Amino acid sequence: MSNSLISDSYQTTCSTGCAKQCIWNGKCSPCLDGYRFENCKDRCSEGCFNKTCDQSTAKCKHCCNKGYFGDHCCLPGTFGWSCELKCPTNCFNCTSQIKCVMCKDTFYGQTCLQQCPPNCETCTGSNTCSTCKSGFGGGACQYSCPRNCLTCSSSHQCQNCKEGFYGTTCENDCPTNCKTCTSWNECVSCKTGFGGPFCNIRCSNNCINCSSADTCFTCSEGFSRPDLACTCAYNLCAGSSCNLCANNSYYSDGQTCCPCSGTCKQSLCSSATQCTSGCENGYFGIGCDLKCSDSDRFCGICNGSTYRNFKCEQCIGGYYPYVDGICTLCSKSCFQDTCINSTGECGHGCKPGFWNSKCESKCTPKCSMCGQNDGICEACVSASLYGNECLLNYNDTCVNASCHMNGTCKSGCIADFIGPFCETPCPSNCASKGVENRCSHQTGLCLFGCSAGFTGDD
Repeated sequence: MSNSLISDSYQTTCSTGCAKQCIWNGKCSPCLDGYRFENCKDRCSEGCFNKTCDQSTAKCKHCCNKGYFGDHCCLPGTFGWSCELKCPTNCFNCTSQIKCVMCKDTFYGQTCLQQCPPNCETCTGSNTCSTCKSGFGGGACQYSCPRNCLTCSSSHQCQNCKEGFYGTTCENDCPTNCKTCTSWNECVSCKTGFGGPFCNIRCSNNCINCSSADTCFTCSEGFSRPDLACTCAYNLCAGSSCNLCANNSYYSDGQTCCPCSGTCKQSLCSSATQCTSGCENGYFGIGCDLKCSDSDRFCGICNGSTYRNFKCEQCIGGYYPYVDGICTLCSKSCFQDTCINSTGECGHGCKPGFWNSKCESKCTPKCSMCGQNDGICEACVSASLYGNECLLNYNDTCVNASCHMNGTCKSGCIADFIGPFCETPCPSNCASKGVENRCSHQTGLCLFGCSAGFTGDD
């Protein structure tokens, strides 16, 4: 509520943010919590915890709410008393236009204008990376890690392997159903639904991890473990006999209603082993209890919606479904060794020297680069070659012995030759003047007249 103060014949209305009183020029003493500055009209930043700040500086009195930064608790990319100013382009947060506190990934410097080295996620200088992008390692992230390596110290030394692999270069497969391992016979953690020292024990229904088929450590959501076995924790029976549940995402076990597996599409099922609308991505089978990656560790999405035998429809990065839907490595001739993970086509093009949709065909031997769709040469191994297959030699009358792919000379003709291919000599009766051309490259007419005894332009 605003207050009024009358002094002589002058009346002023205090701001809503005034706590007690204001003087004739609108100044308040003090402000209510959440307001700032002398007139108590401006509010504290939305990012201030409890929306309270210092009346004179607008700095938040306490910490910032989640997602806000700085003394005034601004959103990323903004600063100022009211967070109304924009940080420099590549700043995550800043205190001024010339002082960044944190840069966005791949940038560094006081105003975040400098680019980190290639493959760096974050860095402190042009040659010092703090973190590398996945698949790269080294002080400047200059090493390309082996294929199944998450981080590495060199091209031949992995620090962390992807799930399911182990070894110096992560070249070895972990045992079946083993999530992480240190050797072929020593599992560190098991895939969901398996337990035991070798991850060879399938847990009971609705159990995430176990030590034996009858002893569960962690149950699926909606189940409890009063006797180390996962039983339903809900009761949504529609009738006293509990042969029907009130919600399609639950099924009856005859005594109570249990939640359908989260691997069933939209969590719809008719029993513990029968999903009614197919499976979520990554699972297949009538009960959607089989993981695509267990049948093919490189598979991301398989035929879970049809309940047929396993067939991968979309593989993880670097692989694609080949014969019988088994995930196969993308062609090594694909640019960056990557392809569309459902078709195997090289979406980013081919490495030099290869062509067609999967980069399986080689350009002709004298062709250094060819069209990805038609294989026609776009560049030859030598500047003196040209043609669709780089089998034709240039005319030795081209300057610098170089020609375009259609055979025309790149830098014109040597003295006394004309034509796009420099194949035509100047008329023999043109007068010469030292080493200069006797005729025009454009028209073929004599530049210095005719030799003695001849007349005309050519």
